[in-house]
Amino acid sequence: MWYCRSLIKTAIRQPLLWLATCIFAALLLIPVFTNLDIYSINFARNGVVSDEYDYLVKQAESYGSDQRSSESFKTLEKQIELLGNIRLATTSEQFYQASLTYYSFVSSNNLALRLYDNDFYYLAQKAFSQKMQQVPLSNQYETESKLPAIHSISYSLNRLPIVLRFLPAIGTFIALAQITSREKLLGKDQIPYLQRLSGCIGASTIIASSICLCSYIPLLTIELMHNGIGLASYPVVLVQAGTIYTSNALQCAVWSVIYTAVTNMFVSLVLICAFSITRKFLIPLVIFLLVICSSIFAMDHSSHHLLLGWIEYLPIGYLDIGAIVGFVGDVQFFTNKIDYAQPQPLYGLLIFMLWAVLIIFITIGINKLRKLLQADLVGEIKNA
Repeated sequence: MWYCRSLIKTAIRQPLLWLATCIFAALLLIPVFTNLDIYSINFARNGVVSDEYDYLVKQAESYGSDQRSSESFKTLEKQIELLGNIRLATTSEQFYQASLTYYSFVSSNNLALRLYDNDFYYLAQKAFSQKMQQVPLSNQYETESKLPAIHSISYSLNRLPIVLRFLPAIGTFIALAQITSREKLLGKDQIPYLQRLSGCIGASTIIASSICLCSYIPLLTIELMHNGIGLASYPVVLVQAGTIYTSNALQCAVWSVIYTAVTNMFVSLVLICAFSITRKFLIPLVIFLLVICSSIFAMDHSSHHLLLGWIEYLPIGYLDIGAIVGFVGDVQFFTNKIDYAQPQPLYGLLIFMLWAVLIIFITIGINKLRKLLQADLVGEIKNA
């Protein structure tokens, strides 16, 4: 424990860690402030409706005069009428009432034409519209400029590129790698291997999680001052592997913060263990890029047939936080977020914990094997 405390005390004096904290905090603020004037939630909603409206009108125009008495054309006419009511809605209350009517009609009518291939888009919109009708008008917002504090956490995190979400882990690894390398150069590394490894792992997890938690403070403070705390029960609908899950803003915020800390702790642990094995500075960073690329590949819909069945048991499947816990403001359900259903984020935490233990044991085993081989080699040289 004393070595872990010593590393933390030395690390917090490193400018790199403070720089990583400031940069990550600034990155969390960027998605909110850069989208104020160029994007609005209502614009996104109406844009989706307009695309589908144009599609249905074109389909109606393709019917000949002798086909317009058919049941399918009457269904199409009804769709266009209901969809037009959404476009004509002038208040949020009218919008969600018209949306619920339309998506209920489409999802329950086999003859209804669908712009999107799967039914889950319409079922998700139906569930979202139904939930939004229960939200008081005072708690609804049209643009990100009105994004409340607890709503902004999941939204901002989801808008960040996945590589940038692990800046705390990278900063922590670089700082600790520099400290341990400096100790070796100064001849201060006469500490038992297990004690050194456990100290580095403990320090990296504490530092990485602390950076993550502290980085959310400016975002929460600014949004709290501008837009208030927000409605904890504001609905969030998440589509996973064709299954629809409903959540709320508070759950998304809590899980987003937890997953930010846990994923950064896990990545920093992987980097520290890789550094312990290779004793090279750049190799762990290359491994980090491979892990991130694997995570992106895992989220790719074209690869789900290959990954389905075992990706649920790998940590790379849980690095895309927005896909696992959802985020406030997601109103577009064109495709599944991920191709395997995992409604319990707690399961992902269990996966990270089990793999962390496995990686630690593998690291210890490799280093033990290396020492045995080195001892055998020294013995052979002496005998020669």
